[in-house]
Amino acid sequence: MRRNPHQWIGAFVAVALLGATLAACGGPGAAASSSSAPVNVTLSEFKIDMPTALHAGQTTLNVSNTGTFTHSVEITGNGIVQKFESTVKPGEKATLQLNLKAGTYTVFCPVGNHRDRGMQVTVTVT
Repeated sequence: MRRNPHQWIGAFVAVALLGATLAACGGPGAAASSSSAPVNVTLSEFKIDMPTALHAGQTTLNVSNTGTFTHSVEITGNGIVQKFESTVKPGEKATLQLNLKAGTYTVFCPVGNHRDRGMQVTVTVT
């Protein structure tokens, strides 16, 4: 069966568009986007361990409490004040979805005097 040259061109364009769409959406062969990659955050006494530089955009904080006290996370800056509705108990994990704009943010533990004891990190978003 012989194909019309226009069918081949149409098929080629469709494959090219599909590849471009997959790359833009993080499909196979796409470079990982830093802004959409989960950010691991570890809480312990009295420390927040997380990257201090992030990319702007949708961000998921994957928070783990490896300490022996109850902790939480609050982030403020650039018009954002976002925190967990409840605390994160020892051994628990939780996630927080954020839409970060370029700028400087403060991430801290709002439980008791934990922030005063060092549970605070400054994060720069580009």
